[in-house]
Amino acid sequence: MALALGMPQAFAPPGQDQLQMAMDPTAPRVKVISPGCELRLIVDDDKHARVKLIPQQFPTSRPGQPAEASAEIFGAEMVAGQDYPLLGGTRTAIFSWHGCKVQVSGPTVQEYDAPNVVMRDYLCCAAVLEQRRMRADDLGLPAPRVLVCGNAFSGKSALCQILCNYALRRVCLAKCSVVRKILLLLVTDCGQTQQSSMMFPDPLCAGCIAGVAMNLSKFLHI
Repeated sequence: MALALGMPQAFAPPGQDQLQMAMDPTAPRVKVISPGCELRLIVDDDKHARVKLIPQQFPTSRPGQPAEASAEIFGAEMVAGQDYPLLGGTRTAIFSWHGCKVQVSGPTVQEYDAPNVVMRDYLCCAAVLEQRRMRADDLGLPAPRVLVCGNAFSGKSALCQILCNYALRRVCLAKCSVVRKILLLLVTDCGQTQQSSMMFPDPLCAGCIAGVAMNLSKFLHI
């Protein structure tokens, strides 16, 4: 957001997106997500919104940078140009490793960007689990098990969803019989409600994860 020089931020002219939202809260607006940051969105219980990753080409001047902009929601990669619905009560975050632009349509309670310093740790954890899965498949050993625990609203469901989606995104997983048979999610959090639980209706249940865990209409109410 551009600020007027020599003027306090509180009195600086609002940006174009802020003016647009003030005039029409449902109007589409473009949000820029910096590398290593995420756009956090909260939708009111009786409202609906949509998000879309804007297709964008990157110059290949920097090593390791992809040719196209990318973003993910709890580890599930977004398809550029596709609308993703945000139903009432949704609390979600769009993360980008290399930066991107997303279009938000519809009213939201909050939408702001912030750095995410734990995604790198989550990625390292997912990589270690992947190596252990492959080793278990080669040696005929039991698949690795992960226990996620923490205080209320500490991000347990989000971490489980990220680990599941990262596992499913691995190309080699399609050839790993252990993962195809044993990639399970067991929810034993009695404090979870039906909305906050990732995909299961009850707080004590288990299920096999066979597809990308990003059905926004069912379990992005983290």
